[in-house]
Amino acid sequence: MSDQWLIWMLEVSLTTSVIILTVKLFSAFINKHYAAKWRKWIWLIIAIRLLIPVDFSTSSAPFR
Repeated sequence: MSDQWLIWMLEVSLTTSVIILTVKLFSAFINKHYAAKWRKWIWLIIAIRLLIPVDFSTSSAPFR
C-alpha cells in the first residue's frame, strides 16, 4: 500500500514538474501578455497541486 502511495506521489511530482518547466519556458511570453495578477494565480494553482495532490486519472471513467 505504501509503495503505491509513493509511486503516486512521484507521478504527481513529475507531472507538476513538467508543468513548472513549461511555465518557465514560456515565461517571457507569459510576462509580456499577462498581468502579475494572472501570473500569481498560475503559480498558486501549481503550489496547490503540489500541496494537495488529486488523482485526475480516467480509470473510473464511464466510457472507455
